[in-house]
Amino acid sequence: CGYFDVQYNRGCVVLFGSEYGKLKSWDGALTHRQDALGFPRAQLLLEAQSKLMGILRQILTKALARIPADPPQGAESLLHCITRYWFWQGVLVEIEHTSALFSRFRDHIAPGSDLPQKFESALGALEAIIDQGIDLRVRQLSSLLRERPGFSDLYEHEYDAATNSSITRVKSCPGMPNPVTEYKTHRLWWCLGNLLAEYENPSRFPYAMLFGILDDHLRTSSANERKKMDGIMYERFTDFATMIKLAEALRFHRPSYAKRQPDDCKVKDDRLGWRRICLANNRPYISWRAANALRNFQKTNPPAGGKCGKWLQAYQANHDALQKLW
Repeated sequence: CGYFDVQYNRGCVVLFGSEYGKLKSWDGALTHRQDALGFPRAQLLLEAQSKLMGILRQILTKALARIPADPPQGAESLLHCITRYWFWQGVLVEIEHTSALFSRFRDHIAPGSDLPQKFESALGALEAIIDQGIDLRVRQLSSLLRERPGFSDLYEHEYDAATNSSITRVKSCPGMPNPVTEYKTHRLWWCLGNLLAEYENPSRFPYAMLFGILDDHLRTSSANERKKMDGIMYERFTDFATMIKLAEALRFHRPSYAKRQPDDCKVKDDRLGWRRICLANNRPYISWRAANALRNFQKTNPPAGGKCGKWLQAYQANHDALQKLW
């Protein structure tokens, strides 16, 4: 062995729970269940995880560096990303739950017969959480449309002392959208506005038609017209379009299922997405938790120097803070 540096330890490293990474005396049963690892595999695994965490931290640091320095704008952008991630995580949980029930009851689903009650309830909950997302995005995008540089000149704002609020409306002057001609004169604005019409309104234009018109218009319009759809608009409307596609695919399910109301799902379903929607009734609390977790993560320092007790403590603190953020 004179040619090789051999490292060996008789213990094992725990790989789960609150004792993750702790060195314990050798436990054959624990190790054979894959709940712990012996050496040198445990050392290789911890070093690989440390390297991966370092790379992820660098990615996050660079992403944060690209956020505008203005605190309110930067905070709003970060909180939007976090709440968006939470929403899609909740949708994924509902899809996986529905898929598991389908696999369980697939032999009992046939034309002419009722859906199994649990599967029907899961489909209703999935549609309800997507509908919640669509309703929220419609309100957010309607406000965003009035504020983006490409469309803000179409609106005027007036303070209403009676309600202590600001009223926004389309300007009444030459060159502004007219209900009779706006499809031709302001087609992009017309198309985006109709996409944000009330989702349950049976008289609204079909989404497939509106998205087709939008694609054709952006493909054939001038560069100045395309610039109105800036990066933020593209990102938010792409997210919105994904929700619409999922909702429409669900409504084509046969046999059809009973529609569920969000209030019913909040009471009867205890999965991740619905728990977060219940907490969202107190929005400042959620925003505070997300901002506080980000602040704590920024205060941690990545592990540096040789691998010793201090290095391991820094690594664990870094890992815990990142876990709490997400």
